[in-house]
Amino acid sequence: MKHIFIINPSAGKNDSRQRIYAMAEALREKHGLDVQCMLTASVGHAATLARGLAESGEDVRLYACGGDGTVNEVANGIAGYANAAMTCIPIGTGNDFYTSYRPFFAKSWHIEFFFARAFIYNTSVRIRPT
Repeated sequence: MKHIFIINPSAGKNDSRQRIYAMAEALREKHGLDVQCMLTASVGHAATLARGLAESGEDVRLYACGGDGTVNEVANGIAGYANAAMTCIPIGTGNDFYTSYRPFFAKSWHIEFFFARAFIYNTSVRIRPT
């Protein structure tokens, strides 16, 4: 199973790429996971990346790293693919999705929380075909 961090480098007021890279590396080292980071280049690119990964048919866990736009794009990209699940790592300015679903997330930036919450306890946004 692949764990892919889709990072919007334009999200938020500060560049959070190094923090996300460190989180990804922590998952790789501690759990021996197949982890990769991908940067978005333009509006719509997160959806394109997510769709391409979901279309592979491989089980994939996506970490939408950005604001509400990034979360929206990744969710739309995996819609209809039972092999794909996602969670969000809020690095935008408003992060309304994160704020609205705060009971499912923590105020912690510890990657173990995102990993455990999203995929072991299944509280991630999981879109299934209807």
